[in-house]
Amino acid sequence: MNFIEKILSLISKKEITKNKMLTDLKLSKNSIIDWKNRGTVPNGETLSKIADYFNVTIEYLLENERSDNIKVYDEKDNIIVLDNETLDIIDSLRKRPDMKMLFSVSKKATKEDILQTVKIIEALKGNKEGE
Repeated sequence: MNFIEKILSLISKKEITKNKMLTDLKLSKNSIIDWKNRGTVPNGETLSKIADYFNVTIEYLLENERSDNIKVYDEKDNIIVLDNETLDIIDSLRKRPDMKMLFSVSKKATKEDILQTVKIIEALKGNKEGE
């Protein structure tokens, strides 16, 4: 089952309409049609909302969707192509709870916060290598 088929199946199981789901999630009434016509999946924030709404994982929604490059659209409808390096990072976040936690707490970090954190991590790694 691809992404659209899964969404339609989840809508059916929940016994709601497509419009109800889209309204509840504050998405455009044409979202499902757009994803289907483009052969794409929504951005990460929208995927997260959908997963939470149906009480499933993002991984479940995207199962069978991975290819070398998955196209998603940002909030301004610009195409985002996820390259293999980005997909590897996503896999790391999915498979390693510690990485997921690190990413989660850094979502609202400023660029300076991130640069300082990288320096701290590099210093910690350097100390461990010298032990």
